[in-house]
Amino acid sequence: MNSISLKIKDTILDVIKREDEEMNNLHNKGIFFLPELAITYLIGKELVRKSVEIFKSNIVNWYPEYSLGRGRPFDLVLILENDKKYVFEFKTRQTSESYIEDINKLHKLDSSEHEKYFCAFVDCFEKISPNDERITTVENSCGTIIERVSEDNSFKIFKTKDHARVNQVVCVLGLWKIK
Repeated sequence: MNSISLKIKDTILDVIKREDEEMNNLHNKGIFFLPELAITYLIGKELVRKSVEIFKSNIVNWYPEYSLGRGRPFDLVLILENDKKYVFEFKTRQTSESYIEDINKLHKLDSSEHEKYFCAFVDCFEKISPNDERITTVENSCGTIIERVSEDNSFKIFKTKDHARVNQVVCVLGLWKIK
């Protein structure tokens, strides 16, 4: 796994853990209380702030909800000084079908012009977390076009609160690079 992808993963993890802690302190709620667009904005802002460290280049423009002329907009597009584009789709909770739809949308972009990532914030109970159905379905269905972003082939997991559930849940940060 390349260092840019790992730095992106670490940045995303830092943002969602920081926001989770802040939501817990302010409202006794966790990361799943935030709307997906708010999380996307916060991650985009942090990637821009750390652009030279992560990408070895400044980000000239960044756009949440940006269309690249191919139908529906992408959740986040970063354009570097060298015109390289980093394109992200994010899902909070949702279904494996919606994950696969976004992965296929990203896969259609030209890989010579775009670095493409799909990120899922998966809500589940701790004992299920590594084998959540959404993760296994995505990897079984899209295995040839995705690659886990991980140092050790595992996803980062942290405990959080879910306003819709009584029991403790975890957030699994699933990040895949799309080929």
